Amino acid sequence: MGILLGAQFPVAGVVLPNPNPTVNTPIERICDGSAEVLLTDRRMAVVLIQGSGKLGRVSEEGGTVVAIEVPYQAVSSVAVVRKRTTLRGVKDRQVRCYTRHPIGVVDFEPVVRMFPAPSKAVRIAVSECADTLVDAICADAVSATLMSNEERLRFNEVRRGERVVEDLDIVAELHGYNR
Repeated sequence: MGILLGAQFPVAGVVLPNPNPTVNTPIERICDGSAEVLLTDRRMAVVLIQGSGKLGRVSEEGGTVVAIEVPYQAVSSVAVVRKRTTLRGVKDRQVRCYTRHPIGVVDFEPVVRMFPAPSKAVRIAVSECADTLVDAICADAVSATLMSNEERLRFNEVRRGERVVEDLDIVAELHGYNR
């Protein structure tokens, strides 16, 4: 397993408890707070280190453990969520990762990059984090054996920077894939 990014972020993981899209089920917040996010060559792992989870408070001193694993093949899109500034500019705010199985959303705001040298944590830009995640997902997708040439070409285009602008957000549409 290759580690691509290790970082500490404010995170909010939200999922729908029922993956059946024909059933109208309210969104349920799973966790909110400060987390460590690890991007590998096959998945994103999120471990809440301080905040609140579905089962109660989480802190360095104790409490419940909240861990979320998102295999890249479950990711349908990655967005750089942006907001308007007071001077009519636009600022990148967070990375939003939409999943399809289960249907859900993981939001995180990159703060510092701790890998490869945890003792030398450096600030990381939202767009850099999103691009690292998209690149890892695309690399995993094109290595899948069950992919048509057309799908492989589409993932390579996304990997080279093809994005869609929705309102202020910049979205890499991935639509998931099978291994």
